[in-house]
Amino acid sequence: MFKKFFMVAALVIGMTAAAYAANDDAKKGTERNETSAQIELAGNLVDYGYANNDALALIQAVKIYQKLNLTEGLNWDKSQEKANAKEPKKEGRGEFSIEKLLDDATTFADGDKTILALIKDCRKQTRSPEGGPLYGTDRVYSHSSISYTCTLKGGEITNIELKGDGDTDLDLYVYDMYGNLIAYDESYGDYCAVSIAVYYTSKFTIKVVNRGNVYNDFAIIVY
Repeated sequence: MFKKFFMVAALVIGMTAAAYAANDDAKKGTERNETSAQIELAGNLVDYGYANNDALALIQAVKIYQKLNLTEGLNWDKSQEKANAKEPKKEGRGEFSIEKLLDDATTFADGDKTILALIKDCRKQTRSPEGGPLYGTDRVYSHSSISYTCTLKGGEITNIELKGDGDTDLDLYVYDMYGNLIAYDESYGDYCAVSIAVYYTSKFTIKVVNRGNVYNDFAIIVY
């Protein structure tokens, strides 16, 4: 996220400020792209780890999440629409919080002392509860949607990324406080990403729609 507004008192000061702002915008833009790439890489490692019972892949994903200083939890108002009274069951990894990833990596390690030592080291890592992107996991049922109402800070660019468990197509929508659709990603698959300019601190609704026949366990990151 980065500041978008600068107050200037004179033309020369304004030109100087604009030059610095452009440099800062470029730098922050690069940082956002790098963050996005790292989040996508971690998601791919999670997919590979569960597909192949590979503890090291899960550990590497955790290390990426920890390096990004992710703050876990979705402390937002939530509502969910369920289309089916009986949800079809499926095989899958379920939710994949950092703690769950490490628990499953321990299972996949099958007693390997070197891998268990790496897992122990990951568990020792601490992250600031106030810093970094907001990260959480949830489940959206088949042919249903789940919505979060949250307050986003004005004067910044906010990025929202969604990564599902690979079983269904997910779509992502963002609405402003008046219910206007301001951003969406309807691309095929269950990876979605949008960026929005937040001009005033206000409430927004983030909606995740599952187009598939089974539930989808997903991670969502806001930064």
